[in-house]
Amino acid sequence: MNPDEHPTIRTLYDHLDEVTTIAFHPQSAYLLSGSRDETIAIFDWGKSQAKKSARSIQEASPVNSISIHPSGDYFVVGCQQPTIRLYDIHTAIAYVSNCPSDQHTDSVNMVKYCENAHLFASCSEDGSIKVWDGVSNRCVQTIQDAHSGQGVCSVQFTKNSKYLLRFGVDKFFYFTNFRIK
Repeated sequence: MNPDEHPTIRTLYDHLDEVTTIAFHPQSAYLLSGSRDETIAIFDWGKSQAKKSARSIQEASPVNSISIHPSGDYFVVGCQQPTIRLYDIHTAIAYVSNCPSDQHTDSVNMVKYCENAHLFASCSEDGSIKVWDGVSNRCVQTIQDAHSGQGVCSVQFTKNSKYLLRFGVDKFFYFTNFRIK
């Protein structure tokens, strides 16, 4: 492919290390990015002169995954430490479940909201998948040893949010039918 066929229209920068995840805001001209430099950058790409982030958030470890709530008011973050954080996009205040058993025990590989955002899921190197209430930020179900104890790389809800598709280090895809207790 010739690069001239698809010219770059803008270059954004503000991370000091590899960018590992990006997510477009569903309502506004914002782009969120996470990096191995332990930051989340919020870019206002609607402003043509903007090249650096409008805001950044310091995280506790390298950022692996970001998922934005469909309303655009919140986003969840998975990092290379086990604690899931829910952020208010307007204030950058982080909310964490106060129940230690809600958290993973190893690096969080991915976080993902379902389409109607009443749930989000997380998966981890600890081999588990957790399904979270999208309002209270509490874990409502844990699927232990989802890939025979090996790390779970990715998780995605089906459109109707009744099933989870998961992919792990064991190279298998699985559909999981889950029921919230």
